[in-house]
Amino acid sequence: MNYKTALLLVSVLIPTLFASGCIDQIVPMNETNDEPDTSKYELEVFLDKTENDTFVNTTTFYLSTNQSVEAVHMVKNSKELDIVPIEELGGVDKNIISDVVVIAENANNTHATIKNFERLSDRKDPLNINHTVTDNVVGGQKHIYIRFNESITGFVAYTMDIPSKQDFTYNPTSPSIIRFVIPEGYSTGNPVIGRPRPSPDDKYYDDKGRLNLIWYNFEGDPASIFDRVRNFAGSDDSEEPQFSQDSINVKFYPENAPLMLSVGSMGLSLGALAVVLYYRNERKKLKKEHEWLNELENEKKR
Repeated sequence: MNYKTALLLVSVLIPTLFASGCIDQIVPMNETNDEPDTSKYELEVFLDKTENDTFVNTTTFYLSTNQSVEAVHMVKNSKELDIVPIEELGGVDKNIISDVVVIAENANNTHATIKNFERLSDRKDPLNINHTVTDNVVGGQKHIYIRFNESITGFVAYTMDIPSKQDFTYNPTSPSIIRFVIPEGYSTGNPVIGRPRPSPDDKYYDDKGRLNLIWYNFEGDPASIFDRVRNFAGSDDSEEPQFSQDSINVKFYPENAPLMLSVGSMGLSLGALAVVLYYRNERKKLKKEHEWLNELENEKKR
């Protein structure tokens, strides 16, 4: 093999490896052209009230109706975030995670206290914490890793694309507090339309009128991709998809949806009753006509 042939093979193989996903995409923060907008994220200091405000890693998902979720992690002494996305079946390969913002400090110099988190939440610009975003397939399931160049304590936020507008499933990879914030004007919990699985440990409405669902110290290992696909798609249209205790699933809908469903169901019931009564009345008419014809025929025979 001569030099030109070897060079040609290398030039063909390297793009092929990148296209096939064998080499993960690494995106250093300091090489991105557009600075992420930090103001789009709500950096609320949320602590575990069941443990006397003891800090536990916390993840808050701000749900929306545009097929995206804004995630905000409060982390202590962390060098990596492991994210298991729910991808659109049959969709094209794309960046699921975008607009990553890191507002944190070196964990050796910053204690996980309320005061420090409140100080960090007031900052409007990202700190000089470099990070990379990579992905890898583990056990047939895609994982996205946000890795930092040092152990950090503070906030990490990003936007994640999801396949469904009003249905979100999260697979935690480590014990943490999980909080879902439902958009204003939307709700969940109806047993017919959809309810959270598993049931949250706590729920309340915030000052913006949004329903907050909380799972304290939720621990789970992500299920296999085959389980996730079956759960997401549903194995039988007549059965509600079953989600394991290793994942959290929330369906949300307009607050008036249960009322509209009840009105619609009542309308269908009244319509069905009207049809039944109509056919019952028609049968009576036909029966009387048949009896009258029989009497008329008997009279002619006499």
